[in-house]
Amino acid sequence: MKRLYGVPAILLLASLFIFFGVWNDNLLIVLMSLVTIVITIVWNRNEQRDMSERQIKVINSKLNTIINELNLTKTHFFLDFNQQNALLIDEKQSKVAVFKNEDNNYQPYVYSFNEIVQSEIKEDDSTVTKVDRGSQVGGVVVGGALLGGAGAIIGGLSGSKRNTKGVKSIELILTCDDLIQPLHKITFLKSNDPLNVDNPIYKNLYDKALLWQNVFSVIIKRQQNNQSV
Repeated sequence: MKRLYGVPAILLLASLFIFFGVWNDNLLIVLMSLVTIVITIVWNRNEQRDMSERQIKVINSKLNTIINELNLTKTHFFLDFNQQNALLIDEKQSKVAVFKNEDNNYQPYVYSFNEIVQSEIKEDDSTVTKVDRGSQVGGVVVGGALLGGAGAIIGGLSGSKRNTKGVKSIELILTCDDLIQPLHKITFLKSNDPLNVDNPIYKNLYDKALLWQNVFSVIIKRQQNNQSV
C-alpha cells in the first residue's frame, strides 16, 4: 500500500519537472521527466496485476480446501469475474457446486444434476437464452464429455436474439431445487462502460458463458431423458 500510495506523488513531481524544463527550455529535464512518468505508470500497472494474481491464488487455495473437504472432483471449474462466486461440475458424481463469497468465506451449495431446474444467460438483465426442465434443447453432444472445449455441443438453444448494442454485464443464472437458496448468479462480465459485441473481450467472455449454458442444457436434457424412460 505504501508503494502504491507514492505513485501520485511521483507523477506530480515529474509533471512539475516537465513544467520547469519547458520554462527553462531544458529538453533533457523534459525527456527524463517523461521517461519517469512512463516507467511509473508501467510499474504501477504491473504491481496491480501482481496483486490481483496473488489474490486469485489465495482464493483458489481456499476453494481447493473446501472442494477437498467435500470430496468433490474438479472436472470443470470457473471463478467468476469479480471472484465472488465459483462454479464446479463433478461429472463422475453427477454434482454441481456453487461457492458464494459471504463475508470473505466461500459458502458451498452442492446439488445433484437432477436438482438443476433452469439455466439462463442474461445480458444487462435481458435474457439471451434459457433452458429449463420443460423446454426443448436443440444441442447435440459430440462424444461423452460434457465440456470438451469450444464446439463440443452443436446446435441452437431457445432464447431471445443477442443484443447488438454495447453490453455491460453477462451473467449465468442457475435455478436449483432448493427452497433456501434457489438462485445462483455467476458473473462473466461486469463493466462500467458498454462493450461492443465485436469487442474481443466481450466475445471471449460470452463464449465462455455460452459454453457453460450448453453444459447445463445437456445436464437438464439428460435428466429429462432419464425420467421419461
